[in-house]
Amino acid sequence: MANNAADFTIAANDEYGIPPCRSPVMPYINRSIYAGEFTTAVKLRFLQALLRIGFNVFDAHPEPVNLSDGAIASRVNAARPERLVTFGYNFYGSGNVFTRASGFVTQYMPHTSFSHDSRAFCEDIAFSLEENTLTGSCGPESDTDIIRLSNCVCARLLAGYASDYSEAARMLDPDFQIFVAESAAKAVCLNLDVPYLPREKLSAYKTLRVGDMGKGVRLLQYLLSFEGYELTVDGYFGKQTEGALISFKKDNALDGGNAADEDAYRSLLYLNLCENAAKGGSRPVSALYVQRKLSAKLYDVKCGGVFDEKTAAALSDFQKSHSLKETGAIDAETLAALKTAPPRPRLY
Repeated sequence: MANNAADFTIAANDEYGIPPCRSPVMPYINRSIYAGEFTTAVKLRFLQALLRIGFNVFDAHPEPVNLSDGAIASRVNAARPERLVTFGYNFYGSGNVFTRASGFVTQYMPHTSFSHDSRAFCEDIAFSLEENTLTGSCGPESDTDIIRLSNCVCARLLAGYASDYSEAARMLDPDFQIFVAESAAKAVCLNLDVPYLPREKLSAYKTLRVGDMGKGVRLLQYLLSFEGYELTVDGYFGKQTEGALISFKKDNALDGGNAADEDAYRSLLYLNLCENAAKGGSRPVSALYVQRKLSAKLYDVKCGGVFDEKTAAALSDFQKSHSLKETGAIDAETLAALKTAPPRPRLY
């Protein structure tokens, strides 16, 4: 018989690197892409996945600043989770030029009380990534003290190389972030023998109203905050969460009301992007999704959710480059191309 997710607490951590891991300066956007732009996003997506499945969760590093490994490990040990996943990104060389090093790496710390189980956990993460045609490997050592100092089964997932041109751009891709987070969640379920619930399974999301409490509310709060709505993730559906939800519904031209219903979840999960774009709204989630996708293709747009002239011009340029109708508007063919197209080619 499978185990119950509610019997386990899973901790998550995001690395920035010291010094901060970053790509070389990327063409077209004329800046480096920092690992923190990926690791924080994928950690939050991972926490969303765990809450959907029913786990108890602990964010070991909620601050938007770097902390010492010892400080984070102390928090982890106080929370006493069964598993810890640390999300990071790799790089090779000076960090000033692009290299050929690429791929996923999972790491555990050998010669600890949890080394055997941690290695098995890393292998489960690697297996979950391999099932989606990406490869993973377990390394015997790590350059982080978090997995050495934390008194639980730990895995470190380095989801690519910031020094590789394509993998650096991929750090900004929302679909890649979701893929990594969901793969890690699948691995947690595999490792603990807990049934996995797919992200698109709408029955996993509860209809929620003011006064509700619990994991479902925390999940809703994480989903809303990820789309830029300010609120405290505390598991209580109070006035602040109500206001954020009402604003989200208004911005996405959804029916009124203060309940988190299926239409709200479909928009938050990007399940109706074309319909969402057709409805309009002042700050539709479809616009923010497209801006994030364009950024990952190395178009210089502001990811603020407002479909402005700069976004329309960039989208039109993308459509032209992929032999699509140059409408500068979101449609099914353009969304399909955004999901599969590589970043713009290197200039040097």
